[in-house]
Amino acid sequence: MVFSLMKRNVTLFFRDRASVFFSLLGPLIMFVLYILFLGNVQTDNLQQSIIGSSATDISNYTTSWVFSGILTIVTITTSLAAIQVFVADRSSDRFKDFAVSPIKSSKIVFAYLASTFVISLFMTTIAFILSELYLVWHGSPWLTWQNTALSYATLILLCAVFSALNSFLVTLVKSVAAFSSFNTIIGTTSGFLAGVYVPAGGLPDAVNNVINVLPFSQAAALMRSPFVQQDLDKLTSGNSDAISKLSEYYGITVKIGDYTLQHGLIYVIMFVLIALFTSMAILRIHRQLK
Repeated sequence: MVFSLMKRNVTLFFRDRASVFFSLLGPLIMFVLYILFLGNVQTDNLQQSIIGSSATDISNYTTSWVFSGILTIVTITTSLAAIQVFVADRSSDRFKDFAVSPIKSSKIVFAYLASTFVISLFMTTIAFILSELYLVWHGSPWLTWQNTALSYATLILLCAVFSALNSFLVTLVKSVAAFSSFNTIIGTTSGFLAGVYVPAGGLPDAVNNVINVLPFSQAAALMRSPFVQQDLDKLTSGNSDAISKLSEYYGITVKIGDYTLQHGLIYVIMFVLIALFTSMAILRIHRQLK
């Protein structure tokens, strides 16, 4: 029964082509901005900062950095779009049909959460493959199997984090119209919150500290670390000081004031967020089903 409910939710999502498109709108905007504007800006800045580095190495690094951010955005926007099925069911009073059915509410709740994660993971996996192919075509080396495994494992984790977070947030939204507005806001601001439009080092310290407290920039940092490592090492010729400075400027290292959030701690935070928001989402969805 749970599998049937999950299949229904997934089918409804992919049947709505507009929903699928808008779930990728934020990443698409980021990609277009990179091609038209941001890529040249980042390349020019690095050429002035790292004298003697080749334009190719700089371009490869900035491209991999941007795509790691795009992948982070995809985990946010697709999981939010996927949970729209729940909002539509609640708004159309389909919950009343569920209430008189023999299906346990716990199974319905699990189906919503699981289908949201599955949709997000599926969309993100496609984006991950296309990103790697584009980077190789652009001139970057193939990711090593270690970096590929760590990158994809991180994507799975981020899909779980933002599926849990968005599943909770939509329980606060009362209508499909309100959800559409909320979806648009998240889609357009997630790139900024993840530090993709403007690198962390390009923001005022106060703004940077606020953003780094949020899970979006922390998630992006986890994604960037394995995804850009090879291009970063080549760009800096393995110079530890240069790697440290670029990592801080480009949000691979997350700092709140003078405190550096180690990636190990960020992973712990991500797992805590999964547990917290999944529990809160389950409680609220269960109540709203009654």
